[in-house]
Amino acid sequence: MLWVVPYVTADGRDFCFTENGAKSGDEKRNLLRTDDGFACLLRWWNGYSATYNLANEADRELLGGILKRLMTDYGVDGFKFDGGDMVSLLPENIVNGRQSSFAPEELNTAWNDFGTKFEFHEFKDTFKGGGKSSIQRLCDRNHRWKDNGIDSIIPAALMQGLIGHPFICPDMIGGGEFHANYDPNFKTDEELFVRMAQVSALFPMMQFSWAPWRVLSEKGQALCKKAADLHAEFADYIVENVKKSAVSGEPIVRHLEYQFPNCGYEKINDEFMLGDKILVAPVIQKGATKRTVVLPEGWWLYLGKTLCKGGRTVESDAPIDVLPYFVSAL
Repeated sequence: MLWVVPYVTADGRDFCFTENGAKSGDEKRNLLRTDDGFACLLRWWNGYSATYNLANEADRELLGGILKRLMTDYGVDGFKFDGGDMVSLLPENIVNGRQSSFAPEELNTAWNDFGTKFEFHEFKDTFKGGGKSSIQRLCDRNHRWKDNGIDSIIPAALMQGLIGHPFICPDMIGGGEFHANYDPNFKTDEELFVRMAQVSALFPMMQFSWAPWRVLSEKGQALCKKAADLHAEFADYIVENVKKSAVSGEPIVRHLEYQFPNCGYEKINDEFMLGDKILVAPVIQKGATKRTVVLPEGWWLYLGKTLCKGGRTVESDAPIDVLPYFVSAL
C-alpha cells in the first residue's frame, strides 16, 4: 500500500496543468478554488499545496485515474489515504463547484467515500465515520514508552471500537510522530520498536512504515518478523471477526468489560480481547520480561499451549521474543 494525500504541490506539473488548463465550466474545474477562481493553497505539515476537491466528479476522475495506473503499472494493492484533516486548514473564501459556501466537512466525507472504493485502504481522519465499512487507523503515536507512545495504543483502540469504528489499524510500528528525519541525534529504541510490533500483531491490521531492516539489528528484524508471522497465523480468525463485525458493528478489539460485563474490568486498559476467544496482554513497559494478566473465568491456553485456570490474576512470562496471549479453551 502507498501513502497518498489529496494535495498537489504548487510547483509541480499536475498543478500547472489543472490550474491553467482546466476544462470549460466552473463545475468541471479541478482543485478546490477560492471565490476568485484560483486554486486554494493550504499549509500542511510538509509545506504549501493545492488540494483536490473530491466532492467534484472531475477530481474523482483525475485522481482515480492516477491511482489506478499505479495499481496496474506497478502492482500497488491499495492506499493509505492521509490528509483528511484539510478541513482545518481552509481559508474563508473557498467555493465548491458553483456553490458560494458549503460545510467544510464535506471535503473529508468526499475524501473518505472516494478512498473506500479501493479494496485495500486506510484512513486517519474520518468525519462521522462510525458504522461505515472503512479501515481507520489510530492517530500518530510517539516513539516513546509513555506520553502518547506505546502506552496509548491499546486504550485508544478500545475506545475506537466502542464508538463504532471496529476496523482498526494501529499507527505505523515505531510511531508516526518521530523526528528521525530532523534530529541528527535521534536513535531508534529497538526494544520499543519490537514491543510496538507485538502490540499490533493481533490487531485486525498491522503496518510497517519504518522498514525494520533499516533501523534494527538482525535480532530485532527477526522478532518483528515473528510478530508478523503471528498475525498471519491468526489471519482466518481475524477475517472471520471482520465479517461478523461488518454485520453486527461489534468491536473486533474488545475491552474486557465489554466481553465480560459486570466483572469489574472497566479500568483494565493494557489488555484486550481479539474477538471473543483470544486475550492479548502485550508488554508496554521498558525492560519488562514478565507482566501481570487478569484472566476472566474459564480455562485459557497460554500461547495456545499451556492450560491456565481463569478467574484470577496471573504472572506471565514475557521475554522480548514473546507476546503473551491466551486462547479460550472452552
